[in-house]
Amino acid sequence: MAEYIPELIKEMENIEGRIRQLSSEIQELKKQEEESRDKEKKKALTVKIEQLKNEKNSAQKEVQTIWNMILNRIPSFIKGENQKEMIESCREFGRRFKNNNLTTSQIRNVYGEVKKIQMKSSMLKEDENIDILPLRMLLPKLAYSAARAKKKGTDELKDILSKGIETVLENETDSKEVLKRFEMFSNFFEAILAYHKAEGGN
Repeated sequence: MAEYIPELIKEMENIEGRIRQLSSEIQELKKQEEESRDKEKKKALTVKIEQLKNEKNSAQKEVQTIWNMILNRIPSFIKGENQKEMIESCREFGRRFKNNNLTTSQIRNVYGEVKKIQMKSSMLKEDENIDILPLRMLLPKLAYSAARAKKKGTDELKDILSKGIETVLENETDSKEVLKRFEMFSNFFEAILAYHKAEGGN
């Protein structure tokens, strides 16, 4: 299996297409099962429905495995590694979020908080430390935004950004490293939103 995010997303979307197809087939067979008066046919349809359900469950687990692989790539971006992949991944995320009906208004509050922290951190004197609490508070704010929106796109963005924030806070005693990683995180977040807008997202 690939480990490069754009390839992983393509692989995941192919499987998601198959899941949609299986859902449609299951629905159609259930309808036939309900309408059928032939016991043998009914029995055969029940078996087929179970087979398709198992196939669908297996495909859903595969999607989750790929999604976890994608999330595990995020920390390297926040640490300043794999920058070419980061930009290409942001483009893919932007397109995917637009297709999954994410609207910027659903995450504007979180983005506003990030910009506020960024503005305060840019005014820090050399011997001053970045305030960790507002960064930590972004995690529950993301969870709240996702729960409120109840959309796949918002959920996925929450997963990605939460992984990024957790990476920023990994070495919270090292203020310089936190600041450096926070800047990378801000750029990462901004690039996703820029590509989302470029794809026609609202």
